[in-house]
Amino acid sequence: MPIQAEYLEAIRALYKMGIIQGHQGHVYPDSMLNRYEMALLIDRILVSYDLYDGLPIITPNYTAYSDVSINDPELHAALTRLQKYGIMKGHAQKFYPFNALKGEELLALLGRIFYGLSDAVSTPWYAPYVDALTNESIIEQSRPFVHHSIPRKEVFLTIHRCLRQQV
Repeated sequence: MPIQAEYLEAIRALYKMGIIQGHQGHVYPDSMLNRYEMALLIDRILVSYDLYDGLPIITPNYTAYSDVSINDPELHAALTRLQKYGIMKGHAQKFYPFNALKGEELLALLGRIFYGLSDAVSTPWYAPYVDALTNESIIEQSRPFVHHSIPRKEVFLTIHRCLRQQV
């Protein structure tokens, strides 16, 4: 399947499942996704597919991020769950909600959810995620998009590929 058609299929499927939500009917596939939006996407996937049930609790008590002043109950519930299960991690208790999502962050989130990987022992820390997602044909070795912000369509395609592998 040509890559453009695969992007469109991923966007349609995730939109239909309620994983991605458009703004006035638009998903802006060429724009970058920020960490705030990604937290919501990842949480919706975990809730929709009952994936939280199979994950171990890493941090039983939630400590609110000091830089999230967004008044969005869905986000705060998502961050609580994502932190509890060790999926979404902050740095020095900061979340940086409006920073663009980096490729290695996406791979780490998906690796933690679908492959049970951890970034505690490898150098570089994201190497196991790149390897696992490449081996599973989720990402191509030629396009690992590590250290770069990635367009929404790449995020949606990568998520869609992971979900297809799991079903």
